[in-house]
Amino acid sequence: MWKLLLALVCVSALSAAPVPKDFKKPDDKTRLVGTWTVTLCNVSGREFPNPGWESLLIDADGGIRAVSREGTTVFEYATALDPTATPKRMPWRNKQTGEMEYECVYQFTAGGLTISIPHDHKQPPASLDPGARVTVYEFKRAAAK
Repeated sequence: MWKLLLALVCVSALSAAPVPKDFKKPDDKTRLVGTWTVTLCNVSGREFPNPGWESLLIDADGGIRAVSREGTTVFEYATALDPTATPKRMPWRNKQTGEMEYECVYQFTAGGLTISIPHDHKQPPASLDPGARVTVYEFKRAAAK
């Protein structure tokens, strides 16, 4: 009987213990870091098989770099996420000047990541749906080499 009581006390003590930092769900910034491969590009409602670049590299400091199949840099931006906005926002800023280039929106999906980029640059899209004057990219995390 005393073993059952001891086990009950241990279980209740463990359930009240704080969750170690390593076991907490990562935030959006942490989840974004890595290499993402383009799986779909939809420009104003029309799908394009090749957007002119193959992958997006996102670093822990918010650097964004698009890379071609040949490994050359196509474009570079810096971002600071706003995961509290609806939809979540990801402004792309010029790395040298800090000027806003695009007010993008993003969402993590079961298969990866979706980013919607407005054609009018600074006005964020209302959603991640493909539509007029919006380019939607879908990505999957690149396999580790």
